[in-house]
Amino acid sequence: MDKDTFITLVSNLDAEMRSLPCQNENALPIIDGIININGYFESNNRILFVLKNPYSIVEDNGGWSVVESLNKKQSLKEQDRKGKPTFQNLIAIVSTIINKNVSLDIDYLNSVEAYNLFKNNSAYINICKELTIGKTVSNNKLLKSSYRNNRDFLIKQIEIYNPKYIILGGTLKFVTEIKASRINILDAENVSLLKEYYRCKVFTSDKRIYIAVDHPSYPISFGKRIITSEEYCKNIFNAINQL
Repeated sequence: MDKDTFITLVSNLDAEMRSLPCQNENALPIIDGIININGYFESNNRILFVLKNPYSIVEDNGGWSVVESLNKKQSLKEQDRKGKPTFQNLIAIVSTIINKNVSLDIDYLNSVEAYNLFKNNSAYINICKELTIGKTVSNNKLLKSSYRNNRDFLIKQIEIYNPKYIILGGTLKFVTEIKASRINILDAENVSLLKEYYRCKVFTSDKRIYIAVDHPSYPISFGKRIITSEEYCKNIFNAINQL
């Protein structure tokens, strides 16, 4: 696929996303997807994060693009404090995969270099495109219904973005269907569980690699820290490097 065709298909997806239904009839979907389309198109290690839902601490009817917002930033330092725990680990995951090492050095994660690596090699989508207002804990019932309603569109996003890796950040249980002994995940049928580390599972198909881990904010933000950020990224590093 040439670049112009790719850009057109992504633009058409964004337009279609704007018409997806929301539970709140006054709300509009939050546009997600590829952060920097030029860098992503050239990347040999495309990474797609599949997360739960966007949220806001203030009243917001949506309709804006989270990826446009991310692309305008120069580094993690510009990220809102509430969103930093999530995006710090997203940046760390991308660095781990691309640089083939685990670096949780905060100066590096806050650097322009690390942020550009993140922007140029990753895409970011939510199962539910509707904002959760004032809550950082997701509604599982809403996520299940959102997946049922958005499944075809989510698969279309994956097919067009064509990532090498899909990182399921706390979303494995919402996008998995088990039929007899077959495991189906999103766009892939009969997926094989290849490796399993502490709180990290690796599935493969003939299309790509799926890595199921906790939500990226989990290791560093809420409650008891069952797993540290370094362990979180190291599990992903070990999983990929032993394939």
